[in-house]
Amino acid sequence: MEIIEMQVRVLGRDGLYRLHPVLIKTNDELILVDCLYPGNYDALETAISDAGFDIKALTKIFITHADHDHIGTLSAILDVCPDIDIFASEKEAPYLTGAKKWYRQEAAETLLSIATGEKLAQIQELISYFKTVKIVPSVSMLKIGRCDFCPDLEIIATGGHTHGHISIYSHELKALIAGDALIVRRGLLDVAELQYAMDKPAVFETVACLSTYEIETVYCYHGGAIHGGISEQLEGIMKSYQK
Repeated sequence: MEIIEMQVRVLGRDGLYRLHPVLIKTNDELILVDCLYPGNYDALETAISDAGFDIKALTKIFITHADHDHIGTLSAILDVCPDIDIFASEKEAPYLTGAKKWYRQEAAETLLSIATGEKLAQIQELISYFKTVKIVPSVSMLKIGRCDFCPDLEIIATGGHTHGHISIYSHELKALIAGDALIVRRGLLDVAELQYAMDKPAVFETVACLSTYEIETVYCYHGGAIHGGISEQLEGIMKSYQK
């Protein structure tokens, strides 16, 4: 098994960002984990090509959670790879198919009745941007625990940032694909901005859970890979937020 980190410069709603989706390569699978903001298909295709693969070689896509910067090119990928299987947790899947209204959009819409002036215009613009994320026709469920078709991988429930957030752990590589359960800030592991967390206590329950795993490398969507000193950094997160 191999985990291949990609570094992609992308255009988001309010500027340029650098994101780090990954590929999981096994004998039988080429799995993409998360897929950028809307409108960045070409950047993703180029990154996959630079990693040595054709995007049409993808067999599956894992989605850690349904935030727009993680699902934005799903529909565009399906246009090119119509038979690809998309996987997400049971809690996140309904947002990908449109069975449930996307939680960030719903939260923004609750502010429409109380916002005025420039703030109202900003919220309306944000909602319009959220609506550029296209739904997909079907999503398969990733069950928590060992992956049925790739048993080296363990799917870990890492709620907090969103309720159904998952991360992926490779027992062989002792590597964690964190999604937004962890980010890199000033060269060290940290939690994502708490103002965007749907369950703040669960953010730190997740950190405590991850500290029980033997992890040598963490692949963060925001910030890239951190090699070594993982347990110490997780302990540091817990201590810094207890102050």
